[in-house]
Amino acid sequence: MKHWTLVLAASLALSGCAVEVVVPSHHPAYLHALADLRAARWALNHNPGGYAAIDDQTAAVAEINAAIGAIKQAAFDDNKNPDTHARADEALDYRGRLHRALDLLNDAHRDLAQREDNMDVIGLRNNSIEHVVSAAKLVKQSMYNAHF
Repeated sequence: MKHWTLVLAASLALSGCAVEVVVPSHHPAYLHALADLRAARWALNHNPGGYAAIDDQTAAVAEINAAIGAIKQAAFDDNKNPDTHARADEALDYRGRLHRALDLLNDAHRDLAQREDNMDVIGLRNNSIEHVVSAAKLVKQSMYNAHF
C-alpha cells in the first residue's frame, strides 16, 4: 500500500499538478469553546432526580445553541473541524450540573475572548460571545430561582 502511495505522489509531482494545502489559522480556542458549550448544554438538558427544566435553563440552552451555530460557522471559515465532541460528566447531580454548566460557559467565554487574527470571523465570534454571556446570566438566574 505504501508503494502505491509513493508512486501516486511521485507521478503527481512529476506531472506538474499543483496541490493546494490549506493551513488552518491559529485559533484552537473555537474547538475548546465548542466542547465546553456542548457539555454545558448537556448538563442543562439532563436533570436527574425529576427536576423540571426551569424556563431560564431552556432559554440558556437556546442561547448556547445560537453560540454553537456562530462558532461552527467561524470555525468552518477558519478551516477548523467543528465536529469534535467531548464526553459529558454524567455523575453530577442537578445542582452540580448547573454549577458545571456555568463553569463551562465561563471557560467558553474565556476561550472565545482570545485575540482573533481572521477579520472575516470577528463578527461571528462576537455574536457567539454575546450568546454565551446571555446563557451564563440565565443559568445564574436559574440557580438563584432554585435557591442554589
